Amino acid sequence: PVALGAFTSFPVMMSLLGLAVIFGLEKCRVPGGILLVIIAISIIGLIFDPAVKYHGLVAMPSLTGEDGKSLIFSLDIMGALQPTVLPSVLALVMTAVFDATGTIRAVAGQANLLDKDNQIINGGKALTSDSVSSIFSGLVGAAPAAV
Repeated sequence: PVALGAFTSFPVMMSLLGLAVIFGLEKCRVPGGILLVIIAISIIGLIFDPAVKYHGLVAMPSLTGEDGKSLIFSLDIMGALQPTVLPSVLALVMTAVFDATGTIRAVAGQANLLDKDNQIINGGKALTSDSVSSIFSGLVGAAPAAV
């Protein structure tokens, strides 16, 4: 089920701490500050968060839930359409759209795939393939692939 989490939970507090440290390091112009914070927060999470379990540097994801049932195609459409959840769903959809658009635009510019009007050649096909991959990744419980 989809639900709002506790703002004072360990992951939220670590995220806010990491964000604050990133702002500080960026203000001090520390090279690689974002990567350093990601590594530090990950290590802190591995050590102190009981919900995080280390399974090695490379591990296959689990495709079953805690009850042993498959997570593939286990969708909660009605839960995602609740009025309290819709703003979050819309925010995630818009983030995915703008992320894909920006990535496709940048890659097309670097690959000289722009026409004389600076429009992406076959941009619609690129966005369609990204959308289809996002839909299917969601159906099987995976993260959407980058363009």
